[in-house]
Amino acid sequence: MKSRPLLIGSVIGIFVLSVIAVGYVGSHLTGKPDRLLTGVQYNRTWSEGQNYSRNGNYLAAIREYDKMVALRPNKVDGYTYRAIAEAQAGLYDRAVEDNTTGIELLTQRQGIEEQGNAADVLGMPYQDKLATVSEVQARLYHNRGYVYARRGEFERAVRDFKQAVALKPDAPVYHSSLSDLYQHMGQYGQDVENWKIATVSAPGDPASWTNYGWSLYCLGNLPEAMEANRHAAQMSVVSATARYNLGLFYSVEDQWAQAEPLYREALAINNTDKRERALGRVRDAMRMHPRSQALRKAEALLSGS
Repeated sequence: MKSRPLLIGSVIGIFVLSVIAVGYVGSHLTGKPDRLLTGVQYNRTWSEGQNYSRNGNYLAAIREYDKMVALRPNKVDGYTYRAIAEAQAGLYDRAVEDNTTGIELLTQRQGIEEQGNAADVLGMPYQDKLATVSEVQARLYHNRGYVYARRGEFERAVRDFKQAVALKPDAPVYHSSLSDLYQHMGQYGQDVENWKIATVSAPGDPASWTNYGWSLYCLGNLPEAMEANRHAAQMSVVSATARYNLGLFYSVEDQWAQAEPLYREALAINNTDKRERALGRVRDAMRMHPRSQALRKAEALLSGS
């Protein structure tokens, strides 16, 4: 079974890689960086770096983030932003090093003391800062895994994505990145377990159920794949992918009477990208099930022929 297309998402832009890509999660700050201690200078430096990054001038952005690190060497933010820019500039070794530094800082008191909303960094109780560590560490592990994946070091990427999932099992983006690697590597059993964890940790997320169903289909478990995607479709009236998947599953069984209304429901949602992906999946299935008349009808419907 072929894996789904892999895309990179980042705080800076969207990039397609020739081999594999996964999402790079940016640092989400609740306010602008520190006005205390380093004040306006720190804030201006961060803003300049962000402006350069948004314009694709990553080397200039890195120089600004260098200043952030120099101003506050125990604060993770500078390393996080600099690693993002380094990764986009192709400076992978440096990006790995900065993400690793951030991870290590959050195991030390001086790094934890710098956590929290920058404006409240001095007044925020230590226990409240400590409570933020797992979310930030998960982001850093995920971002380092992204860099490993771009370098083709998939086993290292898997380890980091699994660590991100362990720290934040209710964050679907981390399961999705891990799934992309498992699909790329043909490790469908591992992918099933990954999405099973996601459905337990975030049972109200239709996308997790949809992906769980797809992973079951890739493993060859069609009945449970149908059940998972049926559950996702019931949870969300705008889940085109769940309906496309169900249509595909019925078509593989050559049950066009059941498949056609699901395809038409999905088409009515009117998402061109998802329709194109669904068409690709139908064509993949046709190679494996050449006698299915339902798959031929699905291809005709989705291609508009």
